[in-house]
Amino acid sequence: MVTTSLIGVCAALYVLQTASGSGWLFQKFSLLPILGWSEPWRFITSAFLHGGLMHIVFNMFALWLLGGYLEPMLGRLRFVLLYLVSALGGGVAYVLLTPLTSRVGAVGASGAVFGLFGAVIILNKALRRDTAGIWVNLAINAVLPFVYPNIAWQAHVGGFLTGMALAFVYARARRNQTLAYGGTAAITLAIGALGAARYLVG
Repeated sequence: MVTTSLIGVCAALYVLQTASGSGWLFQKFSLLPILGWSEPWRFITSAFLHGGLMHIVFNMFALWLLGGYLEPMLGRLRFVLLYLVSALGGGVAYVLLTPLTSRVGAVGASGAVFGLFGAVIILNKALRRDTAGIWVNLAINAVLPFVYPNIAWQAHVGGFLTGMALAFVYARARRNQTLAYGGTAAITLAIGALGAARYLVG
């Protein structure tokens, strides 16, 4: 349910983006480093917008495959937290590795999707399942920034590391709700602190 809902939201917004033709959604909700401090919602809203048809097709296909595997394993709440916090981690990584004066907007679910990749690797290892297939898919997606130079590879790295960290917590928490959600909160706060430090230090 969460996976299909996320795909539905992204698809609906892409249709709205395309139909409006004005680019106002991109201007208002994409992640621009120069506006990240004054308009922090962009760190999440940017993950639901896409820059083109192939961009959204690749991301939604990966989300469909990974979500279909992870959502039943983790449950709806942990899965949506994994997705959203990974998106946040990807956005913060983009800001950390991009000049704060940049007005180049970043959009796409790639950071969140790479978080799912990272989570599958950690969880499969904990469950002693094969990870060969996921590494192949990850390698293919990692090559895309070299084919399409406008893709924000920084968000891929940030999302991937965030997803791995969250999955590490979930693998050990199992049915321990306090550990699972406490760990999620701690990771989220750490990511937020990194982003805030970037703007405060400059």
